[in-house]
Amino acid sequence: MRWKIKVLLVILLLSILSWKLFGGKQQQMANSNEVELTVAFPVHGAVSSEWEDIQRRVNQIVRSKLQVSVHFLPVNEGSWEQRIKLMLTGGEALDLVVVRHPSYYTHVAEKRLLPLQGLLDKYGKDIRKQLSAEQRDAGKVWNAIYAVPVVRETAVQYGILLREDLVNKYKVDVSSVQSLEDVEAVLKRIHELEPEIVPLVPKKAGSSILEEFAPYDPLGDGFAILPDYDNDGKVVNAFATEQYEQQIRLIREWYVSGLVHQESATNNDSAYELIRSGEAFAYLSVLHPGIEAQESRAAGRAMLAIPLTEAYSTTSSTGAVMWGIPLSSRHTDKAMQLLNLLYADSDIVNLLTWGIEGQHYSIQSDSAIDIPIGEQQSQWMPVMITGRIFGNPQLAYSLEDEPSNLWERLHTFGITAKRSYAYGFNFYAKPVQTEIAAVEGIAKQYRLGLESGVLDPEIYLEEMLDQLQQAGIERLVNEKQNQLDEWSTLQR
Repeated sequence: MRWKIKVLLVILLLSILSWKLFGGKQQQMANSNEVELTVAFPVHGAVSSEWEDIQRRVNQIVRSKLQVSVHFLPVNEGSWEQRIKLMLTGGEALDLVVVRHPSYYTHVAEKRLLPLQGLLDKYGKDIRKQLSAEQRDAGKVWNAIYAVPVVRETAVQYGILLREDLVNKYKVDVSSVQSLEDVEAVLKRIHELEPEIVPLVPKKAGSSILEEFAPYDPLGDGFAILPDYDNDGKVVNAFATEQYEQQIRLIREWYVSGLVHQESATNNDSAYELIRSGEAFAYLSVLHPGIEAQESRAAGRAMLAIPLTEAYSTTSSTGAVMWGIPLSSRHTDKAMQLLNLLYADSDIVNLLTWGIEGQHYSIQSDSAIDIPIGEQQSQWMPVMITGRIFGNPQLAYSLEDEPSNLWERLHTFGITAKRSYAYGFNFYAKPVQTEIAAVEGIAKQYRLGLESGVLDPEIYLEEMLDQLQQAGIERLVNEKQNQLDEWSTLQR
C-alpha cells in the first residue's frame, strides 16, 4: 500500500513539474504571440507618466473582450502632423490613428489609410449606430470611407477665451466685443494693468494666433477655400483674400504693441500651460456649448467665452476629429473591433477621458464628476490634453459644472447652425497632390510668422503669394472648383 502512495506522489510531482516546465512555457508563448495594437493620438502639453496605469486598466478590459493588448502612443500637438506623417509613410507599427483636416485628404491621396466600408459592415455595429449616414460621409472621399468621426458637435464657431478673474478684477467691459477687431480694447486694458501678463497667446504649442480663427469653409486643406462659407460657390486662394490680409495686419499691429506673444514662432507651451502658470490672459478658440467648463479645467482657471462669429456646419467641422486605420496595419480586423469598442464601452471611454476614479476624479452623481482645479489639480488631465477624442464621448461622465443637458445642446448647436454652400463636399486631392505638397511647404514657411505678427505683411505677404503661385496654388484652386461644380450639379 505504501509503495502505491509513493508512486502516486511521484506521478503528482512529475505532473506539477511538467506543467511548470511546459504549461508555463506555453502560457509565455501565448502571451508573446498576443496581438498588440498601437493607437496614436495628439495631446496638448506634456504627456503624463500616469498613462501607463491607464493603459494597464484599459488592457484588462480589451484583453477580456478582444484578446488583444493596446499600446497607446500620445504625441504632443506641436509635433503631431510631422510625427504621424513619418509613421504613416515609413510603415511603422500603427493600427489606429487620429486624422484631421487638412492633412486627411493628403493621407487618402497618398494611400496611407485603409478603406473602411467592409470592416465597418463587419465589425462596426456600434459606430454605425452612433453616427448618422451624414456624419459617416464626412470621412468619404470618392465614395470610399477612410475614417470615421468622433461623436461630437458638428458645427464650428470661433471666439476668444478670457481669464474671468482678470475680467472681474478690472471690471473689463466685454459686452461690446463681437468681432476680432473688438478684442483689441480688452487686450490693451489688460496690457496696461498687468504688463507682466501676455494678453493673447496661441492655443496650441507651435501654432499661430490665427490658427484657431478661420471663419470660412476650408474645403478640406484650407488652401483653396470658400470665403464666408458661400462666395457664390467660387473657390479662391485663402491667402489672397482681403479678409486674410486684414487679419494678419491686425495681428502685426498687436505684436508691435506687445498685445500678443512675442515668441509665438518658437513657443513650446500651450495656452493651457501659460494660463495655468499665470503668464497669459486669453487665446482664440473654436467654441461650442459647454466650452467654458471644459477650458476652465484645462487651463486651471475660470475662463469666459466670447463668440466672435456665427456658427456654421461644414464637412470639415463634421469630421473635425476622425479615426482611421493605416494601410500598413497588420491587424485591421482587430483594429476595427477596438475602434468599435470606443463607441460602445463606457468603462474604456471614461478611463481614456477622465482617468481613474478616486485618483483623478470623484463621482458627484450618477452622471457627473468633479476634478480638482488649481493647485489641487492632478497632473493627469485627460480631457484637457485630448479634448474628448475617443469614439463616443457621450459614454463618459460629464463635469459637475457642465450643463446637465450638454449633449442635447451640442446636438441643437449642430442642427441649428447655418450650413456652408459646400456642406457634404469632399475633395479628392490625388490629381493635385504634388501642388498641395508644394503649397503646404510654402505655407509652413510663412504662415506661423505672418499669423503671429512676427513677420511684417508689408514685406512678406506679397513674397508668400508669389511663391504660392510658383508652387501651383492656382491649379489647386481650379481642380477644387471643377470638383465642387460637379458635386453642386449633382445636388440639384
